[in-house]
Amino acid sequence: MNAFAISSTKPGGHGVTIAALLRLDFDKQMRGHHLAAIDVAEVELANGKDAESRKLAQEIIAAQRREIAQIDAWLQQRGQ
Repeated sequence: MNAFAISSTKPGGHGVTIAALLRLDFDKQMRGHHLAAIDVAEVELANGKDAESRKLAQEIIAAQRREIAQIDAWLQQRGQ
């Protein structure tokens, strides 16, 4: 069990656990990280000549978009 999930709440947090706040922060930061990965992979697709690197870039874009969709759904469920 996560030590933060015990039942601690942020002052004025209206019963929101610290674990929930950490998860929210994690997801928001990971979303930005995934967007940056897509940006870099798109540069490779636009300029790269190596077939293996271009294939990897395409796979990265697809995977990151799926994970962003998961993060967005989770954030939406929590009103974010």
